Parts: sequence; structure tokens; C-alpha cells
Amino acid sequence: MFSCPCGRSFVSENALDQHRRDKLRLGGASPGCQMSTNASPQTRAGRHTTDQSRRQTSSWMCDDVASREAICTIDHGTLVPSAATVSSTQAAELVGSYNWQNCKNVEYEIPGSAPVWQHGIVLPVQLPPDKGTLFQDEEVSRISEYPFEPLAEAAAAMNPGFNFDEVDVVVNRHSLRKLLDFCGGRTPETFRVNLLMVRETLFIERSEKNARSLIRGTQNVGWGKTFERTFTKYPAGLENSTAHHRSLLYPIGNLNCVVRFELDACYQNVSDEAANLSCLDSPLGNLSLSDAAETNGTVDRPAKNPHELGVMDQSTQAEIKTSSNRKNPNISKYLPQLWLGRTPWLIVGSHTDGNFGEISIIDAGARFTSWETRRQVELRKLVAVLARLRDAVRGNGGGNCVAIYEHGSTPRAIKVFASTMSRRALPDVWIRKLWAAEDGGTASSEMGGASSTQSASCVERGGWL
Repeated sequence: MFSCPCGRSFVSENALDQHRRDKLRLGGASPGCQMSTNASPQTRAGRHTTDQSRRQTSSWMCDDVASREAICTIDHGTLVPSAATVSSTQAAELVGSYNWQNCKNVEYEIPGSAPVWQHGIVLPVQLPPDKGTLFQDEEVSRISEYPFEPLAEAAAAMNPGFNFDEVDVVVNRHSLRKLLDFCGGRTPETFRVNLLMVRETLFIERSEKNARSLIRGTQNVGWGKTFERTFTKYPAGLENSTAHHRSLLYPIGNLNCVVRFELDACYQNVSDEAANLSCLDSPLGNLSLSDAAETNGTVDRPAKNPHELGVMDQSTQAEIKTSSNRKNPNISKYLPQLWLGRTPWLIVGSHTDGNFGEISIIDAGARFTSWETRRQVELRKLVAVLARLRDAVRGNGGGNCVAIYEHGSTPRAIKVFASTMSRRALPDVWIRKLWAAEDGGTASSEMGGASSTQSASCVERGGWL
């Protein structure tokens, strides 16, 4: 442990030096808050280069912070678990789904479906490494102003009677995984999330320095995307999709949460192609999106792809991974992601330098109960963290906030800061549709009621196609 005379302690000398530099930069350095001078010039030079790189990597996280003074600090060491039991036994409700389309415009298809796993491909298969654009966060990359808008539009289209008044938290699965790692005492890398409120609902928005990256097929980039494209196929009408996203409503302890995530595949444990179609259940026929066609004053138009599309059954959700270990894959490291997405199937392709010789298909859903029993304390801490984040934004008058975890800081803590971001979680049109009117009316009455006609449609930013 490395201590500063000002009273703070750090797990590394680099973290201590960073603290001293921050103090000097802000003009608040005490006499002891100075860079160590007993290291060799070479050591100091190397440390300077490393610290400068870290500052360049993480300084963007404080761009919208109104003040360096945190309005709330969630200390891992003193975090008390919620009293509410966390269980996956209650069925999750599909709020909505959509598929991003591969086109220049911001376009997505509602409802969506993951690509269907293709049985019968003969192994071994030699595949090239991944190449092309990799999205860290497709919503932020495509719609930076309102990343949760596709979720809202899908909910309005697929569940016209659904409203968010009873939803406590809307969050990406990726952000939940970061928070769960923090609660479990693991040491996630430095991360930031944006906190925005709509009425009493907290939106936890993923925040990345770069929402997308370009893979050039160089060494050590992996084969995950190439493997997915080879072994899965989108249903008819969705062939132009780049990704399938869905949102589920389920309780985490005593909090009702809508969790959004990307899903890799639709898996059915049968070998014939016709039976694979059972991945799609409850056909929607002609789902009219006329009630959701108000954005930017546009009017509803005929569906761009007037195919009949069913809604993907949740029991067929599958996550795909690749592994260079031909031995039994380590399922435990994937269970948090699978549990948070209520994804029952795990498909692991084992390979040597892209030569895939074995595929393991695992019923991960059968392990959910035992996993959550072992992780009950950290899951209850996750409930407590979500509640603390919500209370922090409420304490800020509902104004936007950011939560930042800094790797290597002591004590290990998530700090919440007031933000200068002026934007809202969603455009007003979706808030009016999906929350009860503040004058006591209902969301459904503002929407003019649900249509009995149903059809699949394609959505473009700024209007319905």
C-alpha cells in the first residue's frame, strides 16, 4: 500500500503519482503531495510515459463532470447488501427487439431476430481472422444523442400497453457486468456510465471513448465474428442485419429492471432446417406501427420489408464464444453474461489458429439457480449499488450525473458526479408515450390505444419506412 501525507492510500506507486499530479494541476497539493524523487531518472521517465498514456486514455471520462467534488461515493468495503433475494426464477418479459441494418442511414428492423444456428456444418473448418468494423456500442455509435431510442420504439411497437412507470432501472447488460464485478470484489478496468432520469426511472447509459473500432485482420485479433457469420444465418427478410438487440424486463432483487443486450444466435436443439424455424414463435402477422410514428412529425408509411416475422422465443437465446483451448471450455466465466441476459444456451467453438475442430453446446440455463445461490451476496450488493445510483441522481434534483470507477484507487469506490450534459435519455415523444402523463393520465391514452393489426416494419432515424 502506498500512502500520501494528505491521508489517501493507493494500491500502486503509479496511482499515488497520478493523485499527486492531479493535486498539483488543481492547485490543491499539500507539501507531501509531490512526485517521488528517489527513483532513478530512467524509472521516472518510464513512469511518466506510462502515466501520460493512462491520462490520455481516461481523461475523457471527466469531460462532462461539473465539479471534481463527488456527490456520492459507493465504497466497496462498506457496501451493505440489499435484503432482497435475487433470483432468476421469475420469467423475464420481452419488452422489444430490433435488428440493426447494414446501410448508410440509421435503420433498424422491428421486431428483430438473432441469426439462426446452422446445424450440419462439417468440421474441421479453417476460418480467417476477424476483419472490419467492430462495435463496442452500436447504439452510441449510430445514435449518440439518444442511444436508448431504439429500445423505446421497439417497446411502443411490440407492447403498445407497456409503460415504464413501474420500471426502476433501464440499463445495458455490459454496464451491469461492470457493476457486478465491482460488487464481487473483482477489479474491473476504469469505467464510466452516464446516469439520466425520466420521471422515477434511472437510465444507466454505457460510455466509451470509442464506440467502434476497425479490425484489420492482424495477428491476435480473434475469430469470434467470423465464426458467428459462418455458423449462423439470419431469417428471410433480415439478411441485411448487422446485429440483433433485445430488451427484457425482470426483477433484480426489489428493483424492476429493463436490460438491453446484443444476442448472438437463435438455437434450436434439432438438426433439420425446417425445425430451426421454431426459434421464431408467436407470429405477429401485421403489426401496425402507426401509434409509434410521431417522431420528428413524420407519418407512418408501409413497411419496407412486408414479410411476416415471428418473435424469437426466449428459450432459444444463445451466446457464441470461441476458445483456443481444446479442453473443456471454462463455462463459469461466461455465466454472469448469460445470467444477466437470461440466455440459456452457450455455444463454444474450439480452434487452433482459426481451425475449428470442435463445437460445445451447453445448457447454461440449467446452471443459473446454483450460480445465483453462490453469488447471492454480490448480487444483493448489485441491488444496493443500483439503488444508490438512483438515489444519487434524485439527490441531484434529477439532473444528469456520471458514475466513474477508477482502477487502482484506494479505497475501491464508484464516485458519482453532477454532469454538465444537457440532453435527456429519450426524446419527449417517447416519454409521453411510455410513461403516464404527469397530470394523472395514462401512457396508453396518450397513445390513442393499441391497434389490433400487427406487422413487421423497418425503422429509420427520423421516421418509419
